[in-house]
Amino acid sequence: MASEEDIIKFLMKHNGEATLDEIASSLKIQKYGLNSAYALLYSLKSKNIVERRGDKWVLIKREPSHLVSQKPVEEVVREIAKNLREISPESSNASLKIEVEKRETPAELAFIKPDETHEAIRALRALRTGTILDSLFLRLDGEPLGGIPLSAQIMLMGPMGAGKSLIVNEAALKIADSGKKVLYIAPNDDWSIGLQRFDLQSRMRIRAENLNLSWRRICENLYVFDQQLMKKEFLEKYRQLVADKKIAFSIFDSLNALKPYMDEAGNFHKILEDLIQINRIHDVTSLFTAHLNPEKFGLIAAPETNGFSTYLMDGVVAVTNVRINAQGLNINIKGAESLRVIKVLWCRLCGFVESGILIHITYNGLIQPFEDALISY
Repeated sequence: MASEEDIIKFLMKHNGEATLDEIASSLKIQKYGLNSAYALLYSLKSKNIVERRGDKWVLIKREPSHLVSQKPVEEVVREIAKNLREISPESSNASLKIEVEKRETPAELAFIKPDETHEAIRALRALRTGTILDSLFLRLDGEPLGGIPLSAQIMLMGPMGAGKSLIVNEAALKIADSGKKVLYIAPNDDWSIGLQRFDLQSRMRIRAENLNLSWRRICENLYVFDQQLMKKEFLEKYRQLVADKKIAFSIFDSLNALKPYMDEAGNFHKILEDLIQINRIHDVTSLFTAHLNPEKFGLIAAPETNGFSTYLMDGVVAVTNVRINAQGLNINIKGAESLRVIKVLWCRLCGFVESGILIHITYNGLIQPFEDALISY
């Protein structure tokens, strides 16, 4: 397993600079993930030992104390013997014998001890989205958290047409309007094209106006990932954009659309795992939409849900259409087509509302709690 010292030695042998690919390849470690080249470099960067310049990592502190070379024990013993003979000639017949103490090499520690200090406790914090999502999560005392758990990786899944894209779209607009940086990835949609197609940018601008948000402020804080970069160094480009622009919130709409790109570039699950690790390192809160059968919602271990690596997420939220039963019959009632149920299936970071919440989708794509919708009738 490579260490920070290995990276420092490598950089010193290469004029103090190298790319992430060069470091990972030479030390035979993965580029991203736990104990990866990027994780070690990021740790060294926090200690002001290296810094990022373009596509290279540069060593700025070349003489860390732990790299001072030591003389071999045999050489030290010979120097002592020589000095003794010069001081006391009668000691020249004395023989110095070097004995190496035999010790059992302890096995590498495979555990971490809890920290007793109060300062080690992290507070549960939230990223306010200004959407229905904020009402779903609870603090550990049962009080509303008022947002998504900070740095959480949340999957929003449901059938086609359930309103997943509308929910994450509204969250992106409101968070960008609040001044935080947002990264939007929608591989199956066109952001802006010169044709007559009603593109994503036009739809988002109209929704921003309907929400009384500042499009100018949104333009300052919203970044849309270039689809042309999906197949070439996707992870590296994503990591660079997240780090350079200090992204606070990212949206992947949807994993179904991303999967073909990731499968072509490599293993989908491995790339998604590395992507989530980048988000956690940089404190990026993320929403991933996925088109999944609502009948599988209660079966997290089902093959359909495992195909999208739900086990990598910090929580799963389901949104689905409403079914109305009358005396055992499924019937259609006017107005019911605009109703949805949204519910947290599980979350490892905090508490959550156990029951589903009824929401209403307006004709122009805005999301309302059902109680607010009743007021307009």
